Amino acid sequence: MTLKSMMLALASAGALLAASAPAQAQNARDLNGRWDNGDGVSFVDSSVDAKGNICVRYCGQTLSEEEKAKVAEVRRVNMPKYKPEFTAKVEELHKTQVTTDPALRCGNPGLPRIGMPDQIVQTKDRMFFLYDDLSGAFFRIIPTNTRKHREDADPSTFGDAVAWWEGDTLVVESINFDDSTWLTDNGAFHTDRMKVTERLQRKGQTLHWQATVEDPGVLAEPWKSNPRTAKFTTEDLLEAPPCVEQSIAKMPDLSDFHTNVR
Repeated sequence: MTLKSMMLALASAGALLAASAPAQAQNARDLNGRWDNGDGVSFVDSSVDAKGNICVRYCGQTLSEEEKAKVAEVRRVNMPKYKPEFTAKVEELHKTQVTTDPALRCGNPGLPRIGMPDQIVQTKDRMFFLYDDLSGAFFRIIPTNTRKHREDADPSTFGDAVAWWEGDTLVVESINFDDSTWLTDNGAFHTDRMKVTERLQRKGQTLHWQATVEDPGVLAEPWKSNPRTAKFTTEDLLEAPPCVEQSIAKMPDLSDFHTNVR
């Protein structure tokens, strides 16, 4: 079975399971369904200048120093706290994001940057998380019948995950990452020592998600992502269009773009 056919099969199975979700809304441990957390770019009003560059926000505008300061402040909201010896690297990656950000080259965004799943297919001993991201379609298969991580798994962008219930909260613990992704935007890199713990909780027709990152390799303290919510919807999850890597000249002006989409 190809990746495309498997994704479509899972989405179809999830749609059938999700059809009964409203009647089961009181079952907080039923996460089956399509969860709408926004497409991340619907607010964007992009334009192309005479040189072919794509502008996402503040197109053709000259910002005052006060406005520039506000944009800079927003971009720094909730950044992970790094050990002093790594702050210079973060700053350099931030300045060169257009050329160094793996997600802008159709790479897997990784965890926790990809955020919460767009659809969940839940079985007796597995959770299937499906994502429609800016750089393509992705999926994760997460066992819920063990807390033991695989010993033979190769390091990967999503790591090796196991999950369990704590009351009505699904806890997903992932380890064994490679170091090819960022935690969030603005150069927030990590090492292969990272551990990500996600918590998902259903309250009626709303799904809540937040991730905590521990990385003793570079972080001075554990970092919590911004909490996010998604609403249950009956709309189908469509296959994401293929990601096409663009040339540097065609890359977006990142002045405010990724601050909002993640």
